[in-house]
Amino acid sequence: MLLSLFVGAAAALTFVTGMRDEMAGVAVAIALIPPIASIGIGISSLNTGLVLDALTLAVMNILSIISAGFVVFRLIGVKPSTYHKKKQAEKMRYILPLTVLILLVLSLPAAL
Repeated sequence: MLLSLFVGAAAALTFVTGMRDEMAGVAVAIALIPPIASIGIGISSLNTGLVLDALTLAVMNILSIISAGFVVFRLIGVKPSTYHKKKQAEKMRYILPLTVLILLVLSLPAAL
């Protein structure tokens, strides 16, 4: 999960600074490919425990990337430029706390 937080921050920074976008894609793939591949392996071997554990990890990684990206955008001061983008950004006010709550709920069993 820590890797996913760093990946989300790095992806947001590459987006803002205009650095190579491929680096952000590779970083996100590093965080997401192993758990998603484990889901496929678990499905093919009919191992529900592996599927559920890998699915939990994949969801946690996705939520971590989203949360870290949002925090970086907020710290840098990126704001929507048009009216429609501002309306879409208002939805994030509700989505981000829900994302963090789900992440915390999933983190507790994973930590145990």
